[in-house]
Amino acid sequence: EIVMKGTTAIMDYLRKVAKSKQSRALDLSCVGLWSFPPELARLKYLTVLSLTGNSIAELSPDVALLTSLVELSIADNNLKQVPVELCQLTNLTDLSLIDNELSSIPPEFGHLKLLKSLHLDNNDLKTPPQEVVMKGTSEVLAYLRRIMAARDSR
Repeated sequence: EIVMKGTTAIMDYLRKVAKSKQSRALDLSCVGLWSFPPELARLKYLTVLSLTGNSIAELSPDVALLTSLVELSIADNNLKQVPVELCQLTNLTDLSLIDNELSSIPPEFGHLKLLKSLHLDNNDLKTPPQEVVMKGTSEVLAYLRRIMAARDSR
């Protein structure tokens, strides 16, 4: 995708990736991505990643390889679902999924013990329902844990 934007976009992308090694943060907001760049999965040192404002419709399970992530923003994209593998990011404290096309969040998100801030506004969520989302992150996580407990007790 970046290649189609020309040399300037390629160089900007490469500069951002190179700079991320020192800062441990990578901001690829509004760069025209349609998918999760597979090479990002190798940047295991990242603690902050922003993919906000792109056109990502599907998030690769490879995002789970970024085990050092503390903050992840995939806001303002076209995500229809979130891979359950995202739950392997056990260091996450802040996850933004605002302005996507999500109808559900995997119950396994309830396992994210350090998650303090889960932003789900402007999605068409059925699970968890909007009234739960409006109560905040701790209520959403508790709701997801109840779903897992009910499923596991069968």
